Amino acid sequence: MLLLKNRGEHREENDRIIRSLQERKKDKGLLEMKVHGKDSLVTYEIYDKSGIMVYETMPLDELSNDRMMIVQTVVIMFLACLIFGLLLSARITKQIKKPIDRLTAHIETIAAGNFIRDDSIEGEDEIGRVGCVVNDMALRIKELMDQQLKAEKEKGDLELKMLQAQINPHFLYNTLDSIRWIAVIQKNSGIVKMVTALSGLLKNMTKGFNEKVTLKKELEFLNDYVTIEKVKYVELFDLEIQVDDPGLYEAKVIKLTLQPLVENAIFNGIEPKGRHGIIKIRASRQEDMLVLTVRDNGVGIPKERLKTLLENTEKVKGNSMSGIGLPNVDRRIKLNYGESYSLMVDSTEGKFTEITVTMPLEF
Repeated sequence: MLLLKNRGEHREENDRIIRSLQERKKDKGLLEMKVHGKDSLVTYEIYDKSGIMVYETMPLDELSNDRMMIVQTVVIMFLACLIFGLLLSARITKQIKKPIDRLTAHIETIAAGNFIRDDSIEGEDEIGRVGCVVNDMALRIKELMDQQLKAEKEKGDLELKMLQAQINPHFLYNTLDSIRWIAVIQKNSGIVKMVTALSGLLKNMTKGFNEKVTLKKELEFLNDYVTIEKVKYVELFDLEIQVDDPGLYEAKVIKLTLQPLVENAIFNGIEPKGRHGIIKIRASRQEDMLVLTVRDNGVGIPKERLKTLLENTEKVKGNSMSGIGLPNVDRRIKLNYGESYSLMVDSTEGKFTEITVTMPLEF
C-alpha cells in the first residue's frame, strides 16, 4: 500500500518518482531530481512495518528563496544585536567614565592645593571606594600641612623671642672686657673669674639658639653659667657631670639644652630647700639615641603641677638667664627632631626631680 503526497496531480509523474526512490533501495534519504520539469529536492522515508512510503518534493528555486530569507533574517538579527551592543556599550562607558572624570577632576583640584572633600566621588562600587580613599588622603594631607605650618610658625615665634631677648653684644663685650682688665690690675681674681665666665656665656648665647654644638661645647657653656650662679648663691650647690662614653663628647646637641634644666634645678629645687644640694648631669647612649638627664635633690614638684609642667610655652620667668623655660626646651626638641622626642619629668615631692632629654645620636 502506497501513500502518495505531492504537489502535482499527474499520476505518471508520481509513479516515476516512486520508481526512482524504490530503485535507491534505501529506507529514507534525500534525492535531487526533476519534478514536473523543475529541479526539485525530494525527501522520503519507507516505514518497515507498514511498507508505506512518504515523500515530499520542494522546488529548488523555492528552497533558494527560503535560504535567502534565512540569510536575511540572520543578517538583520546580527545588525540588530550589533546596534544594541553598541548602544549598551556607550551607556556603560558613559556610566563608568562619568565617575572617573569626576575623580580625575578632584585629583587635579587636590594637586592645585585645594584639599576640600567631594562627596560626589564616593560610592559603593570600586570607583566609589577609590573616591573615599582620595577624600581621606586629601584631608590627611591638609592636616599634615596645617601641622607643618603651625610648627614652622611656633619655631619662627620662638626664634623671634630669642632675637628680641638679645642685647648689643659688642657693647657688652667691650664693657665686660674693661671690667676684667680693671679687676686684673687690682688683682681681684673673683671678679676676673666671674666676668670671664659671663663674657663667654653671653658670647655663646648671641650666636643663635637653635644652633647645634658638641656636647663638650654645651658643657663648657654650662660651666660658665654655673660659675656665675655659685658666686651668686655662695656655694649653695655642687654640679656633678658623668659622661658614660668619652665619644659622646662629640655628639651634637641643640645649644642651650642643659642650661635651662640646671637653672630650673637651682631656682625650683635647691634654692627653695634652703640648704646645700647636688645637681647631677649624666650623658648616656641608648641604641641610636643620646639621653641626657639632670637630677637634683631639691624640694621636688607636686603631682598636680607635674602634669601641666610642659604645657605652657608662653610664660618664662623674668629672672631666667636664657629666657628659655622647660616647656620651650621641650618644644625646641620636638621642632628639631619630631614629636617622638621630648622632655620627661619625674619627681617626688620633698626628695628629687629628674628631667630626661632624648634626641637622635648625631656626630
